[in-house]
Amino acid sequence: MTSQSEPKPVISDEELKLAVRLEIDEVVFFRDLFELAAGKGQNVLHGVPAKEFFSRSGLPKSTLREIWALCDRGKKGHLTRPEFVLAARLVALGQVGIRCTLDQLRAYRNRFPCPKFELPENIYCDDFDVTEAERAIKHEYDPESQQWRRTMINVVIDKKPFSEGAMRAAFHMRDLSTSGNQSKFVVKMAKVQGTPVAQYFEDVKMQTEAGRFAEEFNRRGVPKPGAVLAGHLLELVGAAQPPMHG
Repeated sequence: MTSQSEPKPVISDEELKLAVRLEIDEVVFFRDLFELAAGKGQNVLHGVPAKEFFSRSGLPKSTLREIWALCDRGKKGHLTRPEFVLAARLVALGQVGIRCTLDQLRAYRNRFPCPKFELPENIYCDDFDVTEAERAIKHEYDPESQQWRRTMINVVIDKKPFSEGAMRAAFHMRDLSTSGNQSKFVVKMAKVQGTPVAQYFEDVKMQTEAGRFAEEFNRRGVPKPGAVLAGHLLELVGAAQPPMHG
């Protein structure tokens, strides 16, 4: 019987075994990987060496913290061998662009990808994350040539809007082709379906032209310069009818 003082594990041993679905030809690989992380003769992987080892995966620190919280059942401060395999499986999902969750692990039907821990320790300090990334075509209007140009990018869009009005909802978005503040955008999605695609292009074109006029206005030395945020059109690809967002 489990006492009230003992923390309840997130998943049982049987659930863990079913989730990781360890193949016979993978046993030696994960045994050697565990010894590489914890050292020979060790039965558990403690927090400090785990942090150093998993940092070599290239996943963001926030993602690695979530993986640790999920796999360190009972908050012991270390991982057992089965828990380490679970963590490595989740890391492998993250490295191929899938969210590192138990639901995604259970739903994965192909042979699991092999986790990679090949980078130098703590090589990155950014929050680069490819999980749930989507391919998109960014349409930009050039007011000088009056032509449109297209660029293929990868983006991550929040699932929930941070603000919304009567017609549109606003979401935080990251452009994975760049980093830092330059990667952060706001994407506005129409709440009413059926908006003509041409209307999106006209809206972005008008906003871009307004930005050009604002720059010309500011060059006249006005006491209070004006500014118009740059606008682009985002076309998410992969769907039967790719949606357009501003």
